[in-house]
Amino acid sequence: MRIALINPETETPDMRELYGHYENLALGLIAAQLRSAGYSVELFDLRVDGFTEHEMVTKIIKGRFTLVAFSVNYVTLQSALRISQRLYQFAEAKPFIVLGGEHVSYEDVGILTAYQSIDAICRGEGEISLKRLVDTVSNDFPLNDVDGITFRDPQTGLIHINNNRLPNSELDGLSFAAHDIAHRGIKTGRPVKTGILINRGCPYPCVFCNAQRFLGNESTGVRTRSPANAVKEIAALEPLIRQTKDYLHIYDATFVTPSKENRLWMNAFCEEMERRELSLPLNVFIRADSFNIDKEKITNCLCGYAL
Repeated sequence: MRIALINPETETPDMRELYGHYENLALGLIAAQLRSAGYSVELFDLRVDGFTEHEMVTKIIKGRFTLVAFSVNYVTLQSALRISQRLYQFAEAKPFIVLGGEHVSYEDVGILTAYQSIDAICRGEGEISLKRLVDTVSNDFPLNDVDGITFRDPQTGLIHINNNRLPNSELDGLSFAAHDIAHRGIKTGRPVKTGILINRGCPYPCVFCNAQRFLGNESTGVRTRSPANAVKEIAALEPLIRQTKDYLHIYDATFVTPSKENRLWMNAFCEEMERRELSLPLNVFIRADSFNIDKEKITNCLCGYAL
């Protein structure tokens, strides 16, 4: 089975300034899990690769990809739908098409109802769900037992909403994200901002944010990688960050909290960074009230890193 993972085009020039210059970390994480299972996976980014939607369709057809997955948000969804519809109309053997991302996780039934070109939607975190889906499709098994997806039955046309997938609590067991797009961006002169994800979920129930709902697969609580595991990935990314001359972006909903557990984690994280003699600029999200205790200690801990 040949798999294409695609970051579509951002709709408008204004939105491209916000979204178009970031590496799609979700696709990098999914690619790493699929490759570790022995699957042939290619990553595409329409901006970095310089492809039009028509050229992407041609690439998929000529490459004989059997499964195509798009990671989308509300400003890339239409591009993914146009590519999917053209594959539906013109591909002699249409690939199995999957959408993933926040927007489609909440509009799964509506999108599957409106667009016959889409076969399934992966809801919430995608590494395990998409891996299970690929295993199932490659063996021509029914999708009813794949948690975390919504799909259309190819025989009846009925839409099935499978159970939510339980949040993965073994984050250290996941492969580090593939960064094909970041490396290609350097070569093509279209660099992307590169990042990692350390914590999933958020302890704060802010009404304007869905970090709890999406990153927790509809559950609350925060899951985190060990300091050693996170710093090991940062060390592996240091040469790439030096090449891009940018920050390493840590996409956690909030990197520092006032909790005792987080303070202990931060101390261990900083000690591991110092042990490895790593010094590179970091960009992280931190709430202002996260510094209401141990202000001097946590500030010293992060001294030397850009926040």
